Amino acid sequence: MGNNEEYTAFLQARRCELMRYIAQVAGAAGRNPQDITLCAVSKTLPAEKLPCALRAGYRVFGENRVQVLQEKLDMLRTPACQSICAATSNAAAAGNPAGACAPVSFDMIGTLQKNKLNKLIGAARRIQSLADVDMARALNERCAVHNVRMHVLLELNISGEASKSGFSVPELMEHMSGFTELSHLVIDGLMCMAPAHARDEARACFKELTRVQARLRADYNLSCSVLSCGMSDDFDIAIQEGSTLIRLGRILFDPQYDIQSLTQRS
Repeated sequence: MGNNEEYTAFLQARRCELMRYIAQVAGAAGRNPQDITLCAVSKTLPAEKLPCALRAGYRVFGENRVQVLQEKLDMLRTPACQSICAATSNAAAAGNPAGACAPVSFDMIGTLQKNKLNKLIGAARRIQSLADVDMARALNERCAVHNVRMHVLLELNISGEASKSGFSVPELMEHMSGFTELSHLVIDGLMCMAPAHARDEARACFKELTRVQARLRADYNLSCSVLSCGMSDDFDIAIQEGSTLIRLGRILFDPQYDIQSLTQRS
């Protein structure tokens, strides 16, 4: 969709449909839909289309490359995006919660590189993909230099797939005491990716993630309140199993994605 008005209309309609479905799934699981954050994975969304996504109501975005994240931040500073954000701020000031939205933020969800860490500090709201002990230490050192604290999620590779990054559960537990000593990192919770196109295996991964969360709360007195799991093909299962942050990309931004298949899921 090359026309911005048409694409914005598509994004708005798709978002309304998805939010209704999320509320339905959450309600059936005895959960409050407001406890679930939708992270719009915007890596395939061109920077010039960011105003369309903002008009549709998206405010939390996920990027997997530092350079692209910075391009989106540059676009966010343009008059077009600033006017959209100002309009929602004015709605909040006028006491109109229906027109008010949270501030725009970007999470880093991709593989980290040590030579890009300085560029992430101050740009990303949170790093969801901390999956290496040495990287954690390096990030903590850079944050200390900048005198900031970075919010992070520890990434688990529960399925053990070689194609996925992340700690195994035993590795995480082995290094957990060391993580809690990194004073410039704030461990918000956990993140994982489930095997693709395998819903039973996905459910098992999400269940294990909630078990690890409970263990960290009990053993390390961490709130560990964020569970980032669930993508376009399995986010309904993730919600049922306790996810608080679902990462959706294609289903939001691709008009060719068959959203009608949602209603046929078991």
